[in-house]
Amino acid sequence: MQEKGKTQKAKAWVYIDPIRQLAVFDFTRTRKRDGPQKFLDGYSGYLQADAYTGYDSIYAGDQVREVACWAHARRKYDEAKTTHPATAIAAMAWIKRLYDVEREAKAWAKKLPVVLTEGEKRRRLTAKRFSLRQEKSKQIISDFDKWLTEQEVSALPKSPIGKAIAYTRRNWQALERYLEDGDLSIDNNLAERAMRHVAVGRKNWLFVGSERGGKTYATLTSLIYSAKLHKLDLFAYLRDVFTRLPGTPISKLEQFIPDVWKQALHENNE
Repeated sequence: MQEKGKTQKAKAWVYIDPIRQLAVFDFTRTRKRDGPQKFLDGYSGYLQADAYTGYDSIYAGDQVREVACWAHARRKYDEAKTTHPATAIAAMAWIKRLYDVEREAKAWAKKLPVVLTEGEKRRRLTAKRFSLRQEKSKQIISDFDKWLTEQEVSALPKSPIGKAIAYTRRNWQALERYLEDGDLSIDNNLAERAMRHVAVGRKNWLFVGSERGGKTYATLTSLIYSAKLHKLDLFAYLRDVFTRLPGTPISKLEQFIPDVWKQALHENNE
């Protein structure tokens, strides 16, 4: 961000609704926790993120339930491979078993009848995923817990493997939480991929010019990335939105949200 001849660092955040497949980007001048706190003010439910300490206050009450990311936990063991290969690779193998269950659910969903609506397919996948997690993942996590307890005895706290185990232990309750609901994800990769979209753009245009420019960027990116999640024809979608937007009252702007627009397009083509 550039203002009055000076370059300042700013921050883009992304919030994703995995059910509706929508992404909302937010722009703040700093990486301080007051950005997410303000955005999530009044929210209640599950919230999945990395273990950034700035989020701790959001989870402090009982309104927001923390869901941790197994991909981040795995990354810690991957970083410890060079110094403690046996333990690190074994831990990654435990985590792989959890991902195998997720892949099993996805493979099952691919065999669903094509005549089903997207909503019905998702409902069935959610139910199947919850069932498989209760049947298989819950026991894997319990066994992994016992195995980690054995490894802690010999792991030096300051060593890479010691830090990896400590990270897992510190976030254990949040790591288990995805078992509670089939709509929850095992990791935060959907948001991570969205942030890569920001990183690629940052290399291309470098600056947003001002705080107002940053907020405009966040709004447009929310629209475009959500459309990408729904695999829309971006040119057709944006042309329609920008053509009709000036004459549309605020009370009817919801029709331009990608999932609503997609549903209307489907209904019109029947």
